[in-house]
Parts: sequence; structure tokens; C-alpha cells
Amino acid sequence: MYHDFLIVTYSGGTINVSYDSGKYFKNKLSKENTKAANARWAAQREYRQQKKKEYMQIKKDQGFEKNTHAAKYIKKHIDTGEEPTEEYVYKLLSEATKGNFD
Repeated sequence: MYHDFLIVTYSGGTINVSYDSGKYFKNKLSKENTKAANARWAAQREYRQQKKKEYMQIKKDQGFEKNTHAAKYIKKHIDTGEEPTEEYVYKLLSEATKGNFD
């Protein structure tokens, strides 16, 4: 990272352009941290998308009109373990109903 900064600073110096080192490092670290966070949470995002689609299909197949009824059914008959909780199933259904499949 320091090497990149020196190259940019030197190149800018040759054409009379100045760089703010604090801003440069802040932007560089921000981009790297965003990339790392996206990589870290990619599996969770895919899991949520898959579950939303699955739950919406169950809701449609069973003919539920309310997310609360669908969440109770899913928790009782489909995902019977401790995870996910009924509140989490309801949250995913609510987001999917609003068109948010991210």
C-alpha cells in the first residue's frame, strides 16, 4: 500500500499534482475493508436469498395470505429445529413479500 502511494505521489509530482496522503490511505483502506466485508458475508446473503425464495414458495403452495401464519407453519412443519427462529422466518417472509430478495 505504501509502495502504491509513493508511485502515485511521485507520478503526481512529475506533473505538478498534489495528493493528500491521509485521504489516500483512508480511501484505500475503505475499499479494502468493503471488499473484505462483502467476501465475509457472501455466504450469508446467498443463504438468506435461498430461504426467502423457499419460504415464499411454501407460502404460495399452502395458500397463506398472512406472513405470520406462514411463519408459524414453516416453523412447525418445515424448519423444526432451534434455528431459524419463528421471528427470523417472519422477517424473511416480510422482506420477500415486499420484493426484497437480497
